[in-house]
Amino acid sequence: MNMKLNFRKIRLRKYRIPTYRTLVVFTVYLTLPALLPITGCEKAELVAPNIEKQKIENEQSVYQAFEPVRTEVIPLTGIKSAGKKSKVIELYISFLDKYGESVKAPVQLRFELYKYIERSGRIKGSRIYMWSDIDITGFEINSEHWQQHLDAYKFSLNLNKNIRTGKYVLHCSCKTASGNRISGDYILNYRE
Repeated sequence: MNMKLNFRKIRLRKYRIPTYRTLVVFTVYLTLPALLPITGCEKAELVAPNIEKQKIENEQSVYQAFEPVRTEVIPLTGIKSAGKKSKVIELYISFLDKYGESVKAPVQLRFELYKYIERSGRIKGSRIYMWSDIDITGFEINSEHWQQHLDAYKFSLNLNKNIRTGKYVLHCSCKTASGNRISGDYILNYRE
């Protein structure tokens, strides 16, 4: 029995379990030379334009998130007398982004006034008046119409037509800087 035990001891010494340090050194020396041919250096010129293109696309997508997606006419809007026969529509309009926040935006606007049709699915009747397009893409004209305290734009639309007491539909359509078109209707209640 003594012999068997000694034989096992000798055998255990012969096949020792490798230490952590031995495994790390062995792994580094075997895998590093195997990985070197796979890896390589790319030219910086080929990568740089793609990175800049991605930055530009990311910036555009960030700005597009704050682009107007709908219009909202503020209830201060109304028809006012500007003399004996002429009237003016004082219009307060804001543009809302996809988060519902009011934004200042360079747009092209078109305003139209329609008769209101009672008890109908289609509230716009015949067109009464259409104003020429208003372009507020320039900084100066944009700032001229912007009302900071209301977060809205103010426009005074001269109404040369004689209108009676009643309801009217003011239709606003605008073209954003990216070419998208948005529109909205507002019901005006006019009393003399």
